Amino acid sequence: AVLFRQEPVRVAARPQMTDAVVAFRAFAGEAGQAVEFPAAQAAILRQMISQHLRHEIAVPDLSGIGLAFRGGRLLASDEGPGGMFVYVDPTGERIAVYVKTLASEREAALSSRQDGDVTAYVWFTGELGYAVLGSSASPYVQRTAQRLFGR
Repeated sequence: AVLFRQEPVRVAARPQMTDAVVAFRAFAGEAGQAVEFPAAQAAILRQMISQHLRHEIAVPDLSGIGLAFRGGRLLASDEGPGGMFVYVDPTGERIAVYVKTLASEREAALSSRQDGDVTAYVWFTGELGYAVLGSSASPYVQRTAQRLFGR
């Protein structure tokens, strides 16, 4: 008797940066505790995330487009260490900037995806992947992504 059948399993391709969407929902959504390092500890957060990712990571200054920095946290991603910076727009909606190390280097221009009520703009530069996430209703998600990607 055969206990286990060896049949090919078809796995649907998972959308890029699904881990970013999961982290946003868990930590920057309404229910979660968005930050482990508050804005007052931005220098410590920057240092911790830079060490965690083994890359110099700056805390993006998004005050010019109307976002207030609230803090951030260290995360684990599906490819390696990650981090998230959380902002609040003028209406109180949270916007997150997510960065992670990639298992293998790749380049990809800015693209967007919808996941229920969350919009994610993603891009890849060498060893790092980035996402800007927020409510699909917020115009600040796209503005933030364009500001950061355009640098």
